[in-house]
Amino acid sequence: MAELGSESYQVAASLTDLGRGRDLVGLCVFGDEDVREVAAAPDGLLTSMSPGSVLLIHSTVSAELCIELASVARERDVHVVDAPVSGGRAAAVRGELTIMVGGEKTLSPRVMPVLEAYGKVIRWMGPLGSGQVTKALNNVLGFGTGELANLAIETGVALKLDLNALIDVLTTGSAGSFALNSLVDTLMKDPEFAMHAAKMVEKDTRLFQQACRQHGVMQTKLEDLAVDRITHITPRIQQFGPSPASVNR
Repeated sequence: MAELGSESYQVAASLTDLGRGRDLVGLCVFGDEDVREVAAAPDGLLTSMSPGSVLLIHSTVSAELCIELASVARERDVHVVDAPVSGGRAAAVRGELTIMVGGEKTLSPRVMPVLEAYGKVIRWMGPLGSGQVTKALNNVLGFGTGELANLAIETGVALKLDLNALIDVLTTGSAGSFALNSLVDTLMKDPEFAMHAAKMVEKDTRLFQQACRQHGVMQTKLEDLAVDRITHITPRIQQFGPSPASVNR
């Protein structure tokens, strides 16, 4: 909160206090159980949100949870829109997130002014839950790209190439990607964050698998790469040379 400096904000004493009298509440916690607890618990947001208000779910969760919450919210005349975000912390700070929206398009005039405050690319993907399915696909593509980046770095080190020079070439040449930059700038340098990232990869890959099976989509190489990524969050290069933390970039 200190980073907000002189910006105007209020601290709510409880979830019910947070929801009371708000036209719109945005929610961004880790997973399904967290969203369910914050929104639908006996002392959760939905107990105090006003009729006609909107609950925006920015968390990456299952489409089924969004539909479940919408059913509960409907009893209180509260609308639910799923709007997971992508782009990372830097894009959030710049107000340039990509936002995938699912829900009633008639709610667009209500939610777009809020989303535009921190989103650059905002797309309505379909009915409620469609944003979550899109986010799962987006993340799994990123995980697969990250797994290929792992393999490329491992192979380069096994070929006796200088690790830092290799990373400079891969990140600035045609092989560059968001996933590769995240790997070398964050995951390889911060073991604690890498452990958290592994949990996120596991959660979001499971969400992707769930969506695919429900739509009759069989397992693909994309899914295989994401599954491998769960236990392979950073390159296994110690056997060949320097540790991941030695990357100078």
